Amino acid sequence: MSTKDKKDRNEELFDHMIKYGTSEWADDISPDDIPEEDLSDQLNQKMGTMFASARKKANRKRHFVTARRVAAVFLVFLTMASITVMSVEAFREPIINFIINNGSQTRTRIQTSTSEESNDFSFTYLPTGYKFIKKSVSRQNTHYIFEYYNEQNDETLIIEIDSNTDANTYANIDKDGYTKFVYHNIDYYFVNGSFNQLLWFRNKSIFKIHSTLSKDELLKIAIGLKY
Repeated sequence: MSTKDKKDRNEELFDHMIKYGTSEWADDISPDDIPEEDLSDQLNQKMGTMFASARKKANRKRHFVTARRVAAVFLVFLTMASITVMSVEAFREPIINFIINNGSQTRTRIQTSTSEESNDFSFTYLPTGYKFIKKSVSRQNTHYIFEYYNEQNDETLIIEIDSNTDANTYANIDKDGYTKFVYHNIDYYFVNGSFNQLLWFRNKSIFKIHSTLSKDELLKIAIGLKY
């Protein structure tokens, strides 16, 4: 057999192996169907390259799957660690937004800061144990929220002030469920709930105090609020 014929037979054998080399047809192949030929160096080189490439692909796929699993484990660990170290303050701002805006058609995003200083308002009375947490300002510096927290009782005190507001706006506030009372010629409105609320109007400003404190304590805070 000439070298050319031998090469052609080897190429034919190579094509035969490619065609029937899958697992789907492996059981149907009889050893008698495969020609018994000595493989040329060229064919051996091709087969070696093909198998090496297949091994590299398999290794890359295995490494990719392993990397994905490691990344998933790391993500779970990071999430659990974040939950563990997260403080209560991370939840306060959305809770405040819900309390302040509950029942209102207008939703306002509150931007907070850690400065208690205010040129317009000061508080001469706060119940024992309440410490300043943050001050929030919005609506072009006309809406203020001062937040205090009692760590011992795990209770929050929120003082909300809408400044530069006319009396008609205050009159249109829905006061259903509030109990009206007068103290030092000022009309106050109090509502008892999961968060008690004291509401009043003075010096073109609407004031609200939200807390679990009693009506008398809220009134003391209101009286001690200086404009």
